[in-house]
Amino acid sequence: MNYSPAGSSVGVTDIQQGTVNFGDTEIPMSAKDLAKAKGTVLQIPVDLGGVAISYNVAGAPKGLKLDGPTLARIFDGTITNWDSPVIAAVTGDKRLPNLAIVPVHRADSSGPGWDLDEYLIKTSPVWVAKTGTPSRCISKTATLVRRLRHGS
Repeated sequence: MNYSPAGSSVGVTDIQQGTVNFGDTEIPMSAKDLAKAKGTVLQIPVDLGGVAISYNVAGAPKGLKLDGPTLARIFDGTITNWDSPVIAAVTGDKRLPNLAIVPVHRADSSGPGWDLDEYLIKTSPVWVAKTGTPSRCISKTATLVRRLRHGS
């Protein structure tokens, strides 16, 4: 057995080309992807990966909480400072620093990006309405964040 930690898109391509016996991807193959495969593909829904949202905010209280709707508003550029009343309400603490939020994210599509998309889609109707992101999409968070926050 040989394992290659190349990423979800490489796993899908390798399965389609028949160069591997099994592959792993956090992003389920679409009907279009499956049609490109040489032979039958059995998809088993297992996601062992996780996504963590981390922060480093001087002066923030311990246990800062960010729920799905709040994260969506941070990523879409609606919430731009840590002392936002929305973050204070979710966290239950109004002692938040007046500092700009600087979201950092992967620039490419990825399995963890897909996981984050799915979380934002399921927890924030505003995210879906603002981005037009359909459920079960291929990871578009990085592109959407760039467009919404930076106009590119």
